[in-house]
Amino acid sequence: MEPERVLGVGTAAIFPTVEDAVNAMVKKGFRASLQSTSLITGQQAVALDIVPDAPPATVTKDGEYFVMPTTGGGGLADLQSAATTLLEQVNTIPFSQIGKSLDGILQSVNSATAGPELKQAITDLSATLASIQDVASKLDSGVSPAVKQLPALTTELRRTLAIPTS
Repeated sequence: MEPERVLGVGTAAIFPTVEDAVNAMVKKGFRASLQSTSLITGQQAVALDIVPDAPPATVTKDGEYFVMPTTGGGGLADLQSAATTLLEQVNTIPFSQIGKSLDGILQSVNSATAGPELKQAITDLSATLASIQDVASKLDSGVSPAVKQLPALTTELRRTLAIPTS
């Protein structure tokens, strides 16, 4: 890093010391993270970012160098971690048990629909429907003549009972 970019140039320094500048940047969320730059080669690089909601951290020194606080990797490393977690969850799904249950259900449905009981029930239902149609047809043909005679029967009944017509 080039501290003069943070501290200012010449006499117009923003911070009196490099240590003050580094502490101020860390306080604003300045963090380092290790990120994958290539899935193929596995190459990684240190990324420096301002993390808006970073938890408070302190800066330490190792000799003359500052040891920066870190944050989660992100990038390809996070993607790989998420994919691994997803695969672990998929591996816990009991596919063989689900398959056996579905197979049992399908066998039950097949035996119920192919069995002699269902064929007999359909045959009986067909016969019942034919019988109902026959009864309805006979009822319709027998009621029509009676309905046609109703007005005459009503008039005759009134005369017999001597009820005046209006």
